[in-house]
Amino acid sequence: MITECLKIKHRSVLITGQGRSGTSAVASIFYNLGYYMPSACKLSTLEDEILRQYLSGGNIESIVAELSLRQSQHNLVAWKDPKLYKKYGRELIKLLGKDWVYVIIFRDPYAIAMRNNLSMSYDRDDALLMGAKNNWKLLPSHSNLD
Repeated sequence: MITECLKIKHRSVLITGQGRSGTSAVASIFYNLGYYMPSACKLSTLEDEILRQYLSGGNIESIVAELSLRQSQHNLVAWKDPKLYKKYGRELIKLLGKDWVYVIIFRDPYAIAMRNNLSMSYDRDDALLMGAKNNWKLLPSHSNLD
């Protein structure tokens, strides 16, 4: 646990990347450093139940309000969600203040494809193409690639 959190430069962190890229591993580091992540101890994915529901419904204003509330109540705040680089996530980023740091995870598309093939029975070639496209979508200038 971080004991002198007021000395930390980046007190608010958003963590994203495509599924199976290691976002949960990175989020667990922030959680174990003392960042407030209320669903982390309940879900193996370390994703936030409340914020995920808002994001999937496109309720960006509620996300901003919830994150602002958390910032006012906790010195360190983190939110991990692979969907942050999708449509609503980009809208959210435009509304959040400049005090948020974005951690974007990139992983070898072949490794992601093999993991999706083994654990979700995706066709390996289709999964490889999807992994490559999703890595490309993580780049801000290429977010509309389908």
